[in-house]
Amino acid sequence: MTLACVFALCALSVVLSRPALAATSQPKLEEAESAVLADNAGNILWSKNPDDKIPPASITKIMTAMVALDAEIPMDEMVECTDVDLQWDAQMAGYLPGQKVSFDELMRMTLIYSANDAATLVARKVAGSEGEFAKLMNKKAAEIGMTNTTFKNPHGLEEDGHVATARDLVTMGRYAMSHYPYIVKTVAKPNTTATIEGEEVVFASTDDLMQTYKGLMGIKTGASEHGTTFLGSARRNDTTLYTCVLGCKTNSGRFADTASLMDWAWSQYKRYDLAKAGTCPKLAPFAWHFGYSCVVETLEDSDGLVWPDGGATKFSQVMMRPEMLVSPSQAYGAKMWIQDGRIVGSCAYVTRPQLVKNNSFGPFTSLWTVSPAVELKGQSA
Repeated sequence: MTLACVFALCALSVVLSRPALAATSQPKLEEAESAVLADNAGNILWSKNPDDKIPPASITKIMTAMVALDAEIPMDEMVECTDVDLQWDAQMAGYLPGQKVSFDELMRMTLIYSANDAATLVARKVAGSEGEFAKLMNKKAAEIGMTNTTFKNPHGLEEDGHVATARDLVTMGRYAMSHYPYIVKTVAKPNTTATIEGEEVVFASTDDLMQTYKGLMGIKTGASEHGTTFLGSARRNDTTLYTCVLGCKTNSGRFADTASLMDWAWSQYKRYDLAKAGTCPKLAPFAWHFGYSCVVETLEDSDGLVWPDGGATKFSQVMMRPEMLVSPSQAYGAKMWIQDGRIVGSCAYVTRPQLVKNNSFGPFTSLWTVSPAVELKGQSA
């Protein structure tokens, strides 16, 4: 029996009818020349010079990692290091020509420690040279909608024409965190190890904010002659934010401006109680005795964050058809609340372990209904 035969899909209906309110105040940035704040559906919540072309520095390495992962090279494959000659102050792991190291180690050193020699070696392994790898980077950028970005190298050290916009980099960050579990897992690590000159060395992450900001998931720092940068992601209450700040003056400034953007966003969201555990929406016919029914209830509490001027929040619902016979303790359906393509929250419906005896109205008696226009009470997040 197919899922389509079992479940019926309800049309989207407005569930939060409170008139939309404009976001109050503005985030305060101290250093960023350009900045973008977006939700996980890509909606821009706030921006400053979002389309200015600025050197992205080592944020570049997120694209390096995506292209490398697309190549599907086994993580345990050994790579023979070649000489990497970069500018004198470039951050390096210290790999020596002839040394053999796993592809996984090179990827971890690229993403966590931001080692420029590791990124270069990854590029050479995948495409043979940095130039050929850059072509793959730009092809990937075009595929995912980065319209104002040009990559010239795999590491992000300044080079004429190697530029990106904050809007494009947020697009890249969202794509990376949505499609590459390896990147999600790796950028959240506080440190990593590498074998340098025969010894195992611990390298700390360049992402200092991850240790202090609640919900931060990464993802990549950067620093160049033009300034410091940070592409960030944080998650609270099932809502994910993405930020990018470019052209900051100091290392601490990029983190302070990122925290300011995120703090402002959390303060603007409104929290709504969407569902309560144990709420009983209906009865369903018991599979083994028509004199009894199973009670369908909400599995657990659910709340969600709604952006004040983001438009109507709607829900979609799937439920088993009313004539379907059910057993106790089985999945029955689900509901999902959505605003501007972003999932606000969800809940699941299940049948209780206990049975109830049918009354004179039969097994399909509705115990609970919801008007889709009911306003739910909320509070500031």
